[in-house]
Amino acid sequence: MPVWKLHETLFDVAATIDTFVEDGCWNELTGLDTVPWDEADPEEAWLENDQRLLKAVRTFLAKYRAVQGDMTKQEFLRQKDQYNNGRDAVLRWFKARLGVWNVRVRFIGVLEENGMGPYRVMQLNKAQKARPSHRCTSTLTHLHSQLPSMEQCQVNSQYTNIARELFGDAVALENSNLLVMWAPQVIGRMTAWVWHGEATRIKREIGQLEKEAAELDQKWEAVIKNPTSRSIKAYVKRMENKIAISRKFDNGVVCQAFERQLQRVADLRTQMEDTTVNVPGLPKQVFEAIRLLANEEEVRALTTELDLILSDEVADPIEINVDGADAPEMDWGTGVEEYEGFSEDELWAMLGRAKEKTIPFFNTAEAATGVHDPWSPKGIEAMTATDAVPLRPHWHQLIGVVKMLDNYLRGDPTLLMDGVGVGKTMQVVGVVCCLAFFHAHYAQHGHFPGKFANIKYHREGNTPSEPTLIVVPVALERQVVSEIHRYVRPKTFDLISYTSSVRGAKGAAFWEAVDNFAQPPERQIIVATNPAVEKDGAELFTKLTDRPWNLGTRRQRKAATLAKAKAPTVYNRHWSLMICDEVHTMRRVNQLFVAVRGLREQAGGMIGMTATPTITNALDLASLGRLLGVDKFSDDHFAVLDEFRKSLGRAASQDRKNRKDADKVGKKGKGKKAAKAASQEPKGQGNAESVSQEPIQRTFTLLTVQPRCISAVINGNPTSADGMSLEVANPPASAGGALF
Repeated sequence: MPVWKLHETLFDVAATIDTFVEDGCWNELTGLDTVPWDEADPEEAWLENDQRLLKAVRTFLAKYRAVQGDMTKQEFLRQKDQYNNGRDAVLRWFKARLGVWNVRVRFIGVLEENGMGPYRVMQLNKAQKARPSHRCTSTLTHLHSQLPSMEQCQVNSQYTNIARELFGDAVALENSNLLVMWAPQVIGRMTAWVWHGEATRIKREIGQLEKEAAELDQKWEAVIKNPTSRSIKAYVKRMENKIAISRKFDNGVVCQAFERQLQRVADLRTQMEDTTVNVPGLPKQVFEAIRLLANEEEVRALTTELDLILSDEVADPIEINVDGADAPEMDWGTGVEEYEGFSEDELWAMLGRAKEKTIPFFNTAEAATGVHDPWSPKGIEAMTATDAVPLRPHWHQLIGVVKMLDNYLRGDPTLLMDGVGVGKTMQVVGVVCCLAFFHAHYAQHGHFPGKFANIKYHREGNTPSEPTLIVVPVALERQVVSEIHRYVRPKTFDLISYTSSVRGAKGAAFWEAVDNFAQPPERQIIVATNPAVEKDGAELFTKLTDRPWNLGTRRQRKAATLAKAKAPTVYNRHWSLMICDEVHTMRRVNQLFVAVRGLREQAGGMIGMTATPTITNALDLASLGRLLGVDKFSDDHFAVLDEFRKSLGRAASQDRKNRKDADKVGKKGKGKKAAKAASQEPKGQGNAESVSQEPIQRTFTLLTVQPRCISAVINGNPTSADGMSLEVANPPASAGGALF
């Protein structure tokens, strides 16, 4: 039988399974409360011309519901007859919204989180040629040369996880992993179609790789014949544009041709580090051309390009989806109210810097142009030039530093939620520098400086002599490193980036370099990208998949050889402080969440930074609270959150019923004109407001989430009496994160 298409499957279940809509599965998938042909709230575009299309859709729907058997249904969906108008309208409606509902992305995401994504299958099976699963045989030869079928990959083991991701918890029987009766067939159809599409797409990608590899060989021959810096840079740029596809497969069978390309890039990168000796395997003509690169900036630019190619990372998407309608509206305050009455001089005194009025180890000026790296010889010279610009924190940034030090020494995490451009990075780097200063002060005097003189770290003593870890999305790694160079004086801290290109086989050499840093551990900063941390975590921990909403505990995969497994990863040492940038992207319980949550056990403190939080309900708040280590969000206290989740699900179901009942009562006996007017209300709202969910959200947030989180939150910029801060006391959600 031909494979069911995604939009056909979703139409079929919405049209024939009443409980699919009534139990909230439809709402979970689409965000809508009613199907497009519903009497209470039909699709607006179908109401034109005296509801001609709506009538055609309903006529087709009635006929379809009378058809028996999958084969007959599928034939009826694809044939041409007197029902074409209704059939085409409703199928187009579903097909057009697949992207909006992110069906394929969510589907593949579940498989990837559980190590069963198509690319992972290709890697494990050394697959070379992908093809649709319904043709794949079970022979070992085919298993190694083609994308195996979904049956061979046992994708059905993920049916429950996929169903929960798409349709919510109502798709499973209470307190079990068993699906309701209609779900296995629906998920099976969807799997067949998605797997078919992935196989076709991967096959096309491999064909492109083979063609591109041949063209790159020709480009390299041209470089050898005419080895100028320009031709080398052109070759590197061409590689950068194509290598990401090759990295997805990550095996010698598919990527054999690209291994040559990668080796050339590695040789070029090695040559860039030392231009005095020709690297073996690199043509002498190319070696001579590299030696003639114009200047330091040109060398650094080409080196950066080579590093990007050698990395197997892709930039994280920036997710901005703040939905104020779903989030409880309540005042979280600024989080620093206790300091708003203090002047800037008093804040400096609190830090033990009343005389210097500078953050320890910070630059006091920056170059007027910003052309050179502040840690380079020319950058250092520019910072001392006559036209250099003073660099000092604002009043509100000093308050942020003091508050975060308060939380850190007390053993509490911080969620820093200042808006874009307010200087969050300066504040957290200021905390790192202050902690290094505090450690030295305590070692010399037996106490911390300023207002912290009578406080001990975690009530025990000095801060740990351990490095700082900053976890960032790939797209922000260079920016964060650049900002640290801007703020911190050269040669006072050691700084290095930990990316996927230096982990794994190269991990031992990387950590050996860290161990040989010139500065003491408390003055070392490692900037690690999300994928690098996630992959390290995957070596040690497995996400529990009994329920997608369950944050659970982590299982250690290699308990017997844990030290050996940790050695080449970020888990090989303790960290004085871990800072997570764009922390709102970590609220979903996936492998990155588990990796960071596990790493938190080895950190002396946690700071999360965000300017655009994607938070739409109280469980998002709870998830971030658990990640950061907010008190009473541990496994021992999570039962109340599960109960809230169930209550919210019941309330959502009641809301749908209330709206439907209200619509029926309001339209009874009022004729076509009233029905048309009612149908033109905003889709998914109906005539009755969401009266059941909102009180539960607010009550739960006010009584459970807010009391637990509020001490950890720095939200917006307070206003001082001397007027030295930004004039935003408590910004609205659109101005930078007041939703938390």
